[in-house]
Amino acid sequence: MSAGKSETENVDGTNYESKSFSINPSVGYFIEDNLVVGLSARYNKIKTKENSNTEYDDSNYGVGVYAEKYYKLYKSFFLSVSGNANFINNDNDKNDIENRFYTIGVSPSISCVLNKHMSIKVGFDNVLGYTYRTYNNQGNSGSSSGFVTDLGDSDLSVGFRYFF
Repeated sequence: MSAGKSETENVDGTNYESKSFSINPSVGYFIEDNLVVGLSARYNKIKTKENSNTEYDDSNYGVGVYAEKYYKLYKSFFLSVSGNANFINNDNDKNDIENRFYTIGVSPSISCVLNKHMSIKVGFDNVLGYTYRTYNNQGNSGSSSGFVTDLGDSDLSVGFRYFF
């Protein structure tokens, strides 16, 4: 879960104030030692105010499935590789844009198991993947697809896991 606020003033005098909220819960089940399968969800909302009078929203939500294999590195440290398939719906009020994404991807991470119920996970989301997108932009609709590779800092994720 994350929340944030930012303010920007451009050279042309345009001012923006943005507030954001994001939550990405998941639940999984170990079907055998070091192999978990599960479901994930996401919700992101960004509310932007332009020049203190024009407001618009950018929101997306999604659902997915994943499988994750853990490999012990040292004591309580594990390398994991996750494969996932997701559906993401994105709507932008300002530009009247609707996007639908269908993705599959591979994500590596490192986990540190703190105790039998808790771990910390740091990784990169969808380092290698495939995306199919449909869009409707002010009456202009279509689709696109392609393979994606990315290892940017915006894809770095940190999370906590609780084991029952």
